[in-house]
Amino acid sequence: MPCASPPTDALRIDNPAHRGMIGFMLPLEKEKDALIKQLSDRYAQNGIGIDEYERLVEYINKIETTNELTRAEKLLQEPHAIPSKAQGNTHAAVFSWSSSHLNPVRGRQEKYLSIFGANRIMLDQIPPGKTVLQVSALCGLTEIIVSQPIKIINHIVPVCSGVFIPPNLTQGGDGSDDTPELYIQGKAVFSCITIISS
Repeated sequence: MPCASPPTDALRIDNPAHRGMIGFMLPLEKEKDALIKQLSDRYAQNGIGIDEYERLVEYINKIETTNELTRAEKLLQEPHAIPSKAQGNTHAAVFSWSSSHLNPVRGRQEKYLSIFGANRIMLDQIPPGKTVLQVSALCGLTEIIVSQPIKIINHIVPVCSGVFIPPNLTQGGDGSDDTPELYIQGKAVFSCITIISS
């Protein structure tokens, strides 16, 4: 019984007319894989959330042209679009009280821990784009004081705790496009986390 021949419209490497198209498609797929690997590395470092990661991976998988690929690469290269892997300092208050001024660096994630203690964080000169603050508290208090128009996105998981954010800070600060965004992540157990606008 003779073997069925492949469809005439299928791309074949042994067809000289198809080699150019196949050569174009392979680098595009490699570039897409490289972008997804870059996103996966940032997700693994807690640089982006799962929703943002899934949305960007879906967007990259749908790319079909070099123009779309170039736009995606530019988006991922913007420092404020997705934070880098760089980790900031860890500040701990255990059975103590700590106060610190923080000048956030774009893409760096600062961590604050309070266990039977209190952290007061005064944020100065927050850069445009996304700044991530990791806050964990166990029977503790964390106060975050902001002195400029800012939008706060709360991703803290409270367990028998309170997270208090002034309404104007969850609705876009002063409403301008370049308003900085502060993403607060972490957990609070029998604790209080308060945002104060000075």
